Amino acid sequence: MFRVAQGRITDFWLNGDEPAILAQQGGGVLMKGEAMHRIPAALVLSTLLVSACTRSTDGVSEARSSVGGGSPTQTMEPVQAATPSAAPACEELPYGTEAYTGRSTSRVLADTGGKVSAQANIYGAGRDAPPAPGGGGGGELPPVYLLPAGTSRVITFPKIRGQVNPIVMNPFFNGPDGDHIGGTDVMSLDGISGIVHRTNGMFLVGVFLPDAPASNPAPDILDFSDDTEFAGFDLLAPELGQVFLIGNGEGRSYTVPDDATRLFLGFADGYLYGGCPGWYGNNAGEVTVTIEVGTA
Repeated sequence: MFRVAQGRITDFWLNGDEPAILAQQGGGVLMKGEAMHRIPAALVLSTLLVSACTRSTDGVSEARSSVGGGSPTQTMEPVQAATPSAAPACEELPYGTEAYTGRSTSRVLADTGGKVSAQANIYGAGRDAPPAPGGGGGGELPPVYLLPAGTSRVITFPKIRGQVNPIVMNPFFNGPDGDHIGGTDVMSLDGISGIVHRTNGMFLVGVFLPDAPASNPAPDILDFSDDTEFAGFDLLAPELGQVFLIGNGEGRSYTVPDDATRLFLGFADGYLYGGCPGWYGNNAGEVTVTIEVGTA
């Protein structure tokens, strides 16, 4: 475990010798040793983990950076998925026997929205139990919003309030738009796509599903990094089973797939925000989401 203070490692101890609680000091937090998650001390994290978190996408090697971030500013027309995911299949890993019947036992949100826990596992959409092939606990099932019937539907989130954090007892919380440190690179699972944002983490996401459960292959992974076509969108057209960024919802609208009957809300998490979904068990906080559905 490391203690980070003012961008510097001040203490280090081996697994089993860590203090009883996580602590904060001078702009940093503790990282759990064998159960290491992530810290907001971006300089230290990028120095220690840049090589370990490097992975290849479409033949181009990219290092997940923990530095920087900010609100996207680009405005664009409705966009569709572009870059296919070449990620290994997380379902090939042994992660339990969670039923996936499509008969979700998720809590149903009111017509106007409701609360979403930081432990709401978006990859539990349509499941009877939240999966965690990446380890660290599956958290809880994501709440579901039952969509009104119709076509040409457009959904907005006019008000989202609250704070979350990725480590229980970490005093640093961020709003629904994320920590703007990141980076996130979570893989697809059982017909539900992964999601990428190289300079942001712990942001609110959603996924549309029909009455039937999601099925493989998963849709393409969307990359919301600041230098991509999806950065700063004002209208997005996600596919069924395609995880998309909601954040604080400000200035963002979404066209609802014609076959969608359900919208699940939650977070995309994993070991250091990456790999197979997991590591929901140590998240804290919640956000309250207001939802409106209209027509185009």
